[in-house]
Amino acid sequence: MKALVEAGKRGEAYSLGLKYPGQLGDPDFDYFFGIAAIDAGHAGIGVLALERYLLNFPENERARLDIARGYFVLGEDVRAREEFENIVAKNSPPGIIVTINRYRDAIRARQGRNQTTSNIYVEAGMGWDSNVNSGISSVAIYLPTLGNVLVSATGTKTADWFAHLAAGAQVTKPVAPGILVSISGDVAIKNHFNDTAFDQTAAGIAGGVTLLRDENIYRGNLIYGMAFKVLDERVEATSGHVSISTMHLAKGLEFRAVVVMACDDEIIPLQERIETVGDDADLQEVYDTERHLLYVACTRARDHLLVTSVEPASEFVNDMLV
Repeated sequence: MKALVEAGKRGEAYSLGLKYPGQLGDPDFDYFFGIAAIDAGHAGIGVLALERYLLNFPENERARLDIARGYFVLGEDVRAREEFENIVAKNSPPGIIVTINRYRDAIRARQGRNQTTSNIYVEAGMGWDSNVNSGISSVAIYLPTLGNVLVSATGTKTADWFAHLAAGAQVTKPVAPGILVSISGDVAIKNHFNDTAFDQTAAGIAGGVTLLRDENIYRGNLIYGMAFKVLDERVEATSGHVSISTMHLAKGLEFRAVVVMACDDEIIPLQERIETVGDDADLQEVYDTERHLLYVACTRARDHLLVTSVEPASEFVNDMLV
């Protein structure tokens, strides 16, 4: 039986072992019979044989690797992972580690079929950009027919330090056997120390469906991304970017489409302002100011306006519907 196992003829070795039931309990017999049984498709019998063997030789890493394989085949992922991790902790040879990592990856993938999983990442860094504005190196250039031309300062290259921050998350949930849905989002911000006009912010969201069929994986995803800029006191919008600002900064601006968000009760008018009011006259002023602020934000839209809230919504939203 040993010779058949070492020759890779596990099915024949298993059939041969079945002819000698009286040998069960002998450590040498149990070891090779256990390996043969697992590889011949009889993992339950193989695991029992290897468990008997390990009672006598608990430090045999090869036997522990084989019994871990048996647990994996039986779907006992917790016990399989424990055995694999114990072997890794003993500084096993690189070849064994490679094999174990494949099984550990397979366990994670299999568990993902039945459990909701999530992943989160955050990265940060900083660097030096020698040409922030993609400008030319000299203020004077020569153009055919025009001769020497002076370029404005904004057209010559400038250098600056920048900081980068990115974060994202993904959630995957099984909805039926072999069918998983996922949603993910990320945001990336790049801010310059001096040339803030070239700051960049981008966000994206993706959703998809994964089908698991035997050894095949089929994925379909829908991805949407957008670049946006948070307006500051200079109120400089950037072409091709979604502008994000407070209502106070929106005065005097105009956009093709505007979304006014979070028009909720106790947000507009702001409950904190109301609580600081001492008399009715001041209270009326707060209401008038907050109502005007919402009006200004909504009238920034040229073609399309969307106002959002949760229940209960601001009383000012109801006034707009009348």
